[in-house]
Amino acid sequence: MKEIMLYDLEAEQAVLCCMLMDKDSAQLGVEMLNGEDFQGMSNRKLFEAIKTVAERGIAPDLVTVKSCLENKGQLSTIGGMRFIAETAIAVPTSAHMKSYVNILIEKSQRRKYLERAEKIKDAVLYAEYDALLTEVDSIQKINKNKAVDGLTPVVDIVDDILKHAIERKEGKAEITGLKTGFTDLDAYTGGFQNNNLVILAARPAMGKTAFALDIVRGAARKMQRSGIQKNIAVFSLEMSKEQLAKRLCSAELKISNDKFKFLDFDSNDIEKMLSGIDTIEENCAKIYIDDTPGASARDIFTKCHALKTKSSLDMGLIVIDYLQLMSGEKTGTREQEVSGISRELKGIAKKFNCPVLTLSQLSRTCETRPNHRPMLSDLRESGAIEQDADMVMFLYRDEYYNPDTEKENTAELIIAKHRDGAVGTVQLSFIKNQTTFKDLERGY
Repeated sequence: MKEIMLYDLEAEQAVLCCMLMDKDSAQLGVEMLNGEDFQGMSNRKLFEAIKTVAERGIAPDLVTVKSCLENKGQLSTIGGMRFIAETAIAVPTSAHMKSYVNILIEKSQRRKYLERAEKIKDAVLYAEYDALLTEVDSIQKINKNKAVDGLTPVVDIVDDILKHAIERKEGKAEITGLKTGFTDLDAYTGGFQNNNLVILAARPAMGKTAFALDIVRGAARKMQRSGIQKNIAVFSLEMSKEQLAKRLCSAELKISNDKFKFLDFDSNDIEKMLSGIDTIEENCAKIYIDDTPGASARDIFTKCHALKTKSSLDMGLIVIDYLQLMSGEKTGTREQEVSGISRELKGIAKKFNCPVLTLSQLSRTCETRPNHRPMLSDLRESGAIEQDADMVMFLYRDEYYNPDTEKENTAELIIAKHRDGAVGTVQLSFIKNQTTFKDLERGY
């Protein structure tokens, strides 16, 4: 029987050539392959450079990839510009990219089987029987129900769902998603789910920025207490990072927001700050703020990717304040531009496998109705926002419109759309002088 080669350097070169040739091939390569699928070290380093460039939203070509390799100090180690140029002409067309990728995946799987088989051999000869069974089980799982082209076997999904349902029933997994710090909201939604685009919309002065910051604080605290190491990124297109930091401190230390605004503190405030600084640093250590005006979805993706790479931590939550201040591709009307931004934000949620909480303005329509509570039709500038969002929440404070209301110092969080759950209203307390929200009665 003819021995099968465990690598194919020509196929590796063909894949790299296709990725340098067109954007679609580059995207396919990034999605289907990783560095260890390449046996040749120069090929592996070139692939990683192409992947880095592509994930920055830039089309990989000779110039961009060469620059990336130079920045990594790897250009000379792979054979210089000559190696890249030779690779770029390895095949005349990218039409067979998928076939080349499949070859690499097959070879890579064979190498993994061989590696695992050698471990089983060692276990058979030298290990305890339990260790041998573990090794045998692991090789059976290498390619079991392997997803192909993004298709996942439904049995895998059902297994995960049933496992989670049992854990929740036993009290081991009360919340399936990111905990926001708001008990009633988490109970209603199960937390913010990974891959989800969550829209928080309100008219001006309702407190949507304050509420978003409360979610940031609550999520950071819950992750820290659970030992979860993930980043939270806040992109503020309206307020400065200093303003947001002051609001965070005001809410965290329970000191009036006006005192931070004018830096007018008494001795009691100073004592609170000195005693609370360690807690703030501990709870907010993984929170990052960017206040670049007019940022685009691509800017946000690039910065989150850089943060993830530099910190070696996944993203836990991305917050954008707010959607209508973002810049998009100007190929038509503003409504089309906002629609494009909305789709890109949903893509970011999927790419980083985390919730993206995006604040949004509402049209003036709700001001003209006797009942000023927002509706989905009030979302400003694009119906695509509602379409792309997995959850849409409206923040409403009745005392803004009715000073004599019985609902003073309270707010309603109206869950108007929830793709995976129920809609309804969560009642909140609003603390004016600290510009912060809490669970009604209980606090958190």
